[in-house]
Amino acid sequence: MTLQAELIYRPGTKIEVVFEMDSDTPIVLPSLLYECDHQAMQMTIAQTRPEILPSLQSKNMTVTTLVNDELHRKCRAGVDCRILEFSKTYRLSNNKTASAIRIGYTPDSLQIINIRSAYRFRPNTVFRVDSTIRNDASTFLSERDFKIDNISFTGIGLLIPRQVGGVVNPMMDVVVGQTLTIELRLIDTRENPRDTIMTCDVVVVRKESEFNRKSGFAGVRLTGLSHQDVEKLSRFIHHAQLHEIRAASGL
Repeated sequence: MTLQAELIYRPGTKIEVVFEMDSDTPIVLPSLLYECDHQAMQMTIAQTRPEILPSLQSKNMTVTTLVNDELHRKCRAGVDCRILEFSKTYRLSNNKTASAIRIGYTPDSLQIINIRSAYRFRPNTVFRVDSTIRNDASTFLSERDFKIDNISFTGIGLLIPRQVGGVVNPMMDVVVGQTLTIELRLIDTRENPRDTIMTCDVVVVRKESEFNRKSGFAGVRLTGLSHQDVEKLSRFIHHAQLHEIRAASGL
């Protein structure tokens, strides 16, 4: 399959910005392509939510989007990028302004990404993931003390609000190398709702205390999952990814 950036990345294309894609806990942020200058190998994208901050500039960055292969099947392409400039007043076509990021890309790095191994799923209202995390002294609940930002077969990205109920969130005290116990509840809300519950340990492999203005971020690696639970998690994520691809294709 021959890939050309100018045919894949066009204004209005939905994209996802991935930091440290090859790590156990990449950060995946949805965005939109505003403008392309392929001659200069530059693109302008919408600022993400949560926002990309200057502190992430040193991390490996990939911009991905869905494409059709030779058999007209949906797959995901990605290209290595770097941040060139942040703008708070990028002018849109309707003369309104928005926050945007100008990036440079490396055309030779454009390639198909294996979704099942490299792409992480972000829970949504159809495929939900609820969770409880415990250590020796505390119990933390999802949607209160943290939010599952993304999940893969090997790890989870956690957004951790710095304050809960007006006080410092004790979950901000987790440190790299710490082992916690997690209970995952995988919820498929389609016609025949199914819940799958599994418990295992996680090891904190990355932490950013100031990921954005309100939250920190922690990347944790799943350890000790049984073979049966790995199959259940893989099946859940695979179904969720297929659902996303079909929705993006209008099927």
